[in-house]
Amino acid sequence: MARRGGRSAEVSLPAQPTAPGQARRFVTATLDGWRVAGGDDVVLLVSELATNALLHARTSMTVRVTEDGPDAVRLSVSDHSGELPRQRALSVDAATGRGLALLASIADAWGVETSAGGKTVWCRVLLDGSGSPSYGAFDVDAAEIL
Repeated sequence: MARRGGRSAEVSLPAQPTAPGQARRFVTATLDGWRVAGGDDVVLLVSELATNALLHARTSMTVRVTEDGPDAVRLSVSDHSGELPRQRALSVDAATGRGLALLASIADAWGVETSAGGKTVWCRVLLDGSGSPSYGAFDVDAAEIL
């Protein structure tokens, strides 16, 4: 497979309930434009990152997607809050709180970069030879017991 050119695209979104949907549509359109097939899991992760920014930072955000070599995509969501993401202990019937476990399960790597103006939560998703994400299965039972 030929090495991709490291293309990158970004969009700024307001702190509104529509932001996660806009982030999903942006990443879908970007990956389609780059002809990266099977990006459903990449879109799922950007939805998680944007939703976390909306719920916890409550600030505008910048969503960025970048080709990371021939076999990966890097996603990032930057916001204006210094509060770092953290996993919480959950009850079995909790409706939220599994995003970081999902991120850790699907992404090849993820992390947080801080700055004076806030933070950036990023993840790297490996792609197989067809352009589809390559990862292990997400275990919902394990995600409930943190």
